[in-house]
Amino acid sequence: MRFVDLVCGACLVAAMAGRARAEEGPEPVATVASTEHPVALATNLPFRWPDADSIAASLYVGVTEHHAIRANVASYKEHGHVVGSTIGLLAGGDGEEVDHHGRITDLGVALVYFPRRVLDGLMLEAGVLRRARDVGSYDEFRAIAYDDQDTTTYAAHGLIGWSWLIYGRSFIATGIGLSVGHETGTETLRRDYPSDMTSSHHLSRLDVTGEAYLRIGIVFAL
Repeated sequence: MRFVDLVCGACLVAAMAGRARAEEGPEPVATVASTEHPVALATNLPFRWPDADSIAASLYVGVTEHHAIRANVASYKEHGHVVGSTIGLLAGGDGEEVDHHGRITDLGVALVYFPRRVLDGLMLEAGVLRRARDVGSYDEFRAIAYDDQDTTTYAAHGLIGWSWLIYGRSFIATGIGLSVGHETGTETLRRDYPSDMTSSHHLSRLDVTGEAYLRIGIVFAL
């Protein structure tokens, strides 16, 4: 889902960054709300909010000139493997004929390092997260048509990204990386042909997931 945020928001990022540079002329010395320890609040792109498709927010708290703590919460609908489906279509396939449903909720906290200054330029992030998945899929062409999963993952993640600071009062931040953790929970499988049958079993497995996000936000002084 965050992959979709990056793809759909790339043009917006480029346009806003270019406009900010054009309006500013010679680049001034940026200030972050007149403090070395800013507090900033950011959200994902508003076009993902309708029907609660994806709602996310991040709170940044500067702790030094180059470090900030980022707390993040995100809730988004399950859409299946977006990247894999796209590659399949480009390769001439028929696409993924699977109905996905349910939600994924992430809670995380991370330390973010900015070599230039907080919220400005390159950023390196390392943290931990909790991911709750209450999702399912239906494929009428499979013998086991229904596959529902209710799991919780605890993971560590690392990301690299960039933050565009605009007039020291607003910013656009994007990052991409990977999370690695352990997922546990329950999987329920059901078929309705030739006879109705339901079975459940415990899941315990390694979870490796690509991570990406795009945030737009406002900077506040402490």
